[in-house]
Amino acid sequence: MKSIKAKLMTSVLIGLFSILIAALISVFILRSLAKDFDNVINQELDSREQVNKVLSNFKIQVQEWKNILIRGHDATQYKKYVSRFTEKETEIQNDLVSLQTKGYLPTKLRNQISELQAQHKELGKQYREGLVLFENAGFNTQAGDKAVKGIDRPVVAAL
Repeated sequence: MKSIKAKLMTSVLIGLFSILIAALISVFILRSLAKDFDNVINQELDSREQVNKVLSNFKIQVQEWKNILIRGHDATQYKKYVSRFTEKETEIQNDLVSLQTKGYLPTKLRNQISELQAQHKELGKQYREGLVLFENAGFNTQAGDKAVKGIDRPVVAAL
């Protein structure tokens, strides 16, 4: 009888041990999945934060352009706001490059960021052309505004 009881107990213990092992493996797998999910969420939040930073800086850059138009007749103010405008332009370009290098972003999204970067560079050229027109018009606000009116809209829409 003892041998049947021993065999039964052994079978039950092996079964319980197997269940315990399976439960432990499941816990480790779930932990790993939760960690991976946290990483994905953090990457998503980081990317969104960086895009929001680019958008904010772009709006500041456009505001600096308006400051050039409004206060540009004064040489000191002109220099100050052109410098700020250029600084924001550089910061935006650097942030877009940083976003493109995020390996976890899908290729399609990285391509869109690349297109946005090219649009922003082109926009910078157009603003500089507008700056020349503004200067040549004797720092006339309307001439400077007319030269670049609405050119920022596609970039804002892309962001």
